[in-house]
Amino acid sequence: MKHNHTNELYIYWNRIRGTRIAPDRSALEPADIRTILKDTFILHVGEGGDYNFRLAGTRTCSLFGREVKSSNFLDLFDGDSREAVQTLLHTTCEDATVNILGLIGKNKNGYTIPLETIFLPLKLNGRTDARILGSLAPLQMPHWAGMDPIEQLQLSSLRMIMPHQHKVEVSRPIQSEDKNASLEFVGARKVGHLTVLDGGIH
Repeated sequence: MKHNHTNELYIYWNRIRGTRIAPDRSALEPADIRTILKDTFILHVGEGGDYNFRLAGTRTCSLFGREVKSSNFLDLFDGDSREAVQTLLHTTCEDATVNILGLIGKNKNGYTIPLETIFLPLKLNGRTDARILGSLAPLQMPHWAGMDPIEQLQLSSLRMIMPHQHKVEVSRPIQSEDKNASLEFVGARKVGHLTVLDGGIH
């Protein structure tokens, strides 16, 4: 994890989940993560495959130049990245996989900003397919950030963690200029539309 806020949120999530596959939504205490709230969000998982912002931190909204609450997280991504990110969100819900993504944000003038996001499963009424906790943190803050809104996000790298199985797998970086790039993993196998990673303690 490259950003302190990503790491802090993961440590907090891990602490409140204990030995469970994921913590309950009710266990979240904003005061416990007040120093990173500006980069933190919660997604509501819709039946139609949408992942809408239920809550979003102030810096996240500032980066996009608007209040993002109730908007679809997937709408922030370009066509090449959207399907991959949707699959990763699905694995967070269905398999309690923690996904850490490197992203490239681009404004209308073509200027870019590197960001890091994390998807963490939450339980709601005993289910892990209704809420996702995450953060979206800029790795650099160019002069235009917060003034010229990010209009599009592109996936550039991915790390997957399966804490309940005590294993970690890392993908190769995806070059942002490679429009045909796909998520490829060492030792991966396909099961349906998902990529399954086998292995023990890493």
